[in-house]
Amino acid sequence: MTVSSSVAEATGFAIAEIRRILEPRGVVDGPFHAFKAGHMPDKGPAWYSANVFNGLDDAEIDELEAELDFPIPEQTEAHIPAPLRAFLRVTNGLECHALSIYGDAAKIEHAVAAPISLRYGQYPTERAPDIPRTWFGFGAINGPWASQGLLYLTEAEEVVLAHRDTGQVGARWHDLSDFLVSEIPRQLAVHDPDGDLRAGCAVLPGETSDWEEIARRADADRSAETTVTTRMKRWWKKMLSGDTPPRG
Repeated sequence: MTVSSSVAEATGFAIAEIRRILEPRGVVDGPFHAFKAGHMPDKGPAWYSANVFNGLDDAEIDELEAELDFPIPEQTEAHIPAPLRAFLRVTNGLECHALSIYGDAAKIEHAVAAPISLRYGQYPTERAPDIPRTWFGFGAINGPWASQGLLYLTEAEEVVLAHRDTGQVGARWHDLSDFLVSEIPRQLAVHDPDGDLRAGCAVLPGETSDWEEIARRADADRSAETTVTTRMKRWWKKMLSGDTPPRG
């Protein structure tokens, strides 16, 4: 079986599971194969637990690829890895509970909206220093509050979940197909019919039990740094205006 057919089958399986589990809570069909499912009115009148989009053709994927920023150093332009191209042919990104797989945000589906932009996964400012530039960012899984795991395809086409702030790896999957047929059913299983996390379950897979505390410390450090920088800017502004004499 080729990579493309394996990923296509895995994507089809994952989408079927989303529909099977969430359709009883409400589904809205868009054009062609797009839909959103799992209506949760208690969380918001327009809240749905999953969004599935129409696939892109090769020309649309090429156009999306051409818009990607910050190519890795070994290339003259960015390239969407073959497994992700196969996924995008089936669905232009996907959202299921805490999981988001990015796509072409410019392609808006009637009644279903649009995915998060794939360009977001390539921004160097969103990549921890220890994450290789050769890893291709394609999605994220949000933690309970502050934490977030970013999803990457490695050079070997392995899927890795890395902490947003530190780059610490919490989970690995053999390939994109393995990720799709395991993580999407897991997301559906750890959330109850109301879309809430079940007691004793973790929204983030793998060795991630300390990720929330790590993220909170990182947020506190950023806030402290911002506060110091803001104070210095205010002090310099006053000094330059003559309101505050320089110390020394």
